[in-house]
Amino acid sequence: MNKENLTKDIKLLYVEDNSELREETLEILEYYFQDIVVAKNGEEGLELYQKEFEKFDIVLSDIEMPKMDGVLMCKKIKEIKQDQIVVLLSAYDTKEHLKEAINLGVDKFIVKPVVDAYDFISSLVTLSEKALLKIEYKKKDFLLEQKTKIINENIFMTVSNLDGEITEISKAYLDFTGFKKEEVIGKNHSIFRNKSAGEKIIKDLWSTILKDKVWVGELKNNKATNEEYWINTTISPLYDYHHQKVGYTAIVQDITNAKRLESLFITDGVTEIENKKNEDQFTESVKNLGAMIELPSREALIKDLSLLQEDAMLILLHINQINSIKDLYGMQTVSKIVLQKSKQLSQVIIDKDVTLYCLNIQEFAILVRSKTLFEKYMELLKYSILTNSYEDNYYTEDENSSITEFTAGVSYGMLNVFNQADIALQDAIMSKKNLFVYNNNQSTLELQKTTLKRLKIYKKALNEGNVVPYFQPIIDVKNNSVMKYEALARLVLDNGEVVSPCHFLDSSKQDNTFEFFSRQMIQKVFNVYAKKKANISINIAYENINSPTMREYIKNRLDKYGGDGITFEIVESEDIEDYDLIEDFIKMVKSYKCKISIDDFGSGYSNFTNIIKLDIDYIKLDGSLIEKINIDKNVEHMVVALIEFVRNAKIKTIAEFVSTKELDAKVRELGVDYIQGYLYGEPNSAESYGLI
Repeated sequence: MNKENLTKDIKLLYVEDNSELREETLEILEYYFQDIVVAKNGEEGLELYQKEFEKFDIVLSDIEMPKMDGVLMCKKIKEIKQDQIVVLLSAYDTKEHLKEAINLGVDKFIVKPVVDAYDFISSLVTLSEKALLKIEYKKKDFLLEQKTKIINENIFMTVSNLDGEITEISKAYLDFTGFKKEEVIGKNHSIFRNKSAGEKIIKDLWSTILKDKVWVGELKNNKATNEEYWINTTISPLYDYHHQKVGYTAIVQDITNAKRLESLFITDGVTEIENKKNEDQFTESVKNLGAMIELPSREALIKDLSLLQEDAMLILLHINQINSIKDLYGMQTVSKIVLQKSKQLSQVIIDKDVTLYCLNIQEFAILVRSKTLFEKYMELLKYSILTNSYEDNYYTEDENSSITEFTAGVSYGMLNVFNQADIALQDAIMSKKNLFVYNNNQSTLELQKTTLKRLKIYKKALNEGNVVPYFQPIIDVKNNSVMKYEALARLVLDNGEVVSPCHFLDSSKQDNTFEFFSRQMIQKVFNVYAKKKANISINIAYENINSPTMREYIKNRLDKYGGDGITFEIVESEDIEDYDLIEDFIKMVKSYKCKISIDDFGSGYSNFTNIIKLDIDYIKLDGSLIEKINIDKNVEHMVVALIEFVRNAKIKTIAEFVSTKELDAKVRELGVDYIQGYLYGEPNSAESYGLI
């Protein structure tokens, strides 16, 4: 028997009132146990135990003692510590004593005096092993409690059952997401999931874990406040002691900042297409331009955004018409414009918590780090930067000038602030507004409700056949006669109100019903065209041309109704990726004697080289230019240049948004071929214009 290994760490409380017997027994005990506390009666034993009960591993006590017998003392000890190891000594081996010992839950009952020391110590050593196991379990439990506490407070973790219902969640993950425990327990992980999370990812996740494999991947989630965040998740099977799978554990790592940096390095959608097309041609020019401007670059903005510790204001400024100017006048003129713009902006931006950046040849950014300056820079943006309060004329050698106004997108926050500003900028450009502010105050739930409401209205109109064409006349300047009518889509609501579908088209594209919308509109236009009372222009988006089934549908309609008198009006935008596809579509409809018009020409996206290669009959000058030609010489010079440019290509021009006699006189003076606008008629039903 190796006492050193089994009893060296055992602490023993020995209680015995008989001094002679106590001394004899101690001689045996001290040979094996190093830490023994001795009490002379039950009261003293209980008092000593109460002071250090957590430290005693074994209590060895006589039963019959003065003041308090061993049975009562052990009973009180068990009330303090139920699993305490207790050994009772008695001079009487009776059933009554045994019954008392059993009722108390005594671990060992020994008859004294101790005659066989070996048997006595063997019993205590066996109990020491039990005590040591308890100590080991306590240590492990303590360590486990610490680990659990650390995990709970620092690790993002969930435990779920086989159905994916959450059964446990760490406090750290609750604190991070803002949910309450009762809101999460029993729910599926979809309570966190962002609606944009792809179904393919979720299917792959379940396919993997159902095969008892570990799934690792990235997911986009929402906090309780609907703030978006990104996580890297490791989901592993969870087994019981029979090795039966009982659920899953998910360890989650917040990677929002990493995704934020990743997204910042992606070229924004407004400039990406043009920049890629012209990258080789203008790389050296841009480098030289950057050296001249001496402003922080796009990379500097990305770094500064990654270091934000609180909400900031980001303004993206897009120089309008820059691509058109480049095509018309060359990179040298563009350089002069951008350099002049940088100087003008630098004069406005003077606060230490505000930085001006030059992102590329057509964009600047302003980062406002102090909330106290937000209002000031919004006012500067509205009433100084966007109002052309300073001179903006840039002359080439032949004294042609070009307009270079700004369009702005603004966002506030820390996360995704660049992407949000970019979305606002694109919305501004698309809607022909000079400023859009990203609305990050509207909750995701509210946005979803709005989208669903719009989608419901749109789908009801679509299903009930209430997508209808309205018509607006296009006038020939030679004799003021109606050359043709442009068909414009409208939705008829339940209350009879007729509205533009522009607010619903995003929903239709998300719902994959845009093609059905287009088909319904085109069919109704052809119904009017079949009366042969007027030529008609039909708007068609790149999404339609890019769809094989839609191209086949248009061909089918042309087979039935013919195309002589039909003009397809293609919106020239950044969405166009494949000009060869556009060219093939034009060839197809031209075989039916249709004509082709390009809408919104000069709006900032036009790639003149690609456009002129196409077999085009008409160019519709962007309305935002036409509206300003009487108040801004720069716009007038731009329109003159565009008209001259397309006239040399033997293409006719249409001026839209002509709403006053002054505008009418001006566009005629500038030499446009056709005019469209409220001065000659607002969009109205086919009946109102006598087309049916």
